[in-house]
Amino acid sequence: SDMFFNQTRQKLFEVELVGVEKPSNDQEGFYTISPQKTIEQVKQTDLVIIPAVHGEFEQVAEMNKDLMDWVLAQHRNGAEVAGLCIGAFLLAHAGLLDGRECSTHWGSAEMLQNAYPKTKVVAENIVVESDGIYTCGGAYAFTNLLVYLIEKYGGRELAGG
Repeated sequence: SDMFFNQTRQKLFEVELVGVEKPSNDQEGFYTISPQKTIEQVKQTDLVIIPAVHGEFEQVAEMNKDLMDWVLAQHRNGAEVAGLCIGAFLLAHAGLLDGRECSTHWGSAEMLQNAYPKTKVVAENIVVESDGIYTCGGAYAFTNLLVYLIEKYGGRELAGG
């Protein structure tokens, strides 16, 4: 973003960590995240990135219901949405992947396909884009997705291409 700003005098992204509440604790109580804003404070955005989520999935989906309702509203208002690794489960649970191809961690691909049959899981792809919804495989595949988004929004040169 600094390189883009130096070239254009415009910010490419304004990155904000957004949560349902401030501060937010993980379900195990191991750490606390201090978001800059809550979902109530962000009325519109261009891009939402959902990280990988861990734990019993039905419980994780229920714990993130308010967040995903907000993500759906943002998407209806034109925001693009990216799910990193097994974050694709939250996108599928919210219905964002219905009728779309997606990727996820290879070890979870079959589980995602079985749980959400309206989704077409193509785990052999590192990055999948489908009408403004982005997903990626596991481990460091998220870096490929982030570079892809930087190239899309800022151009190939900025992305290092």
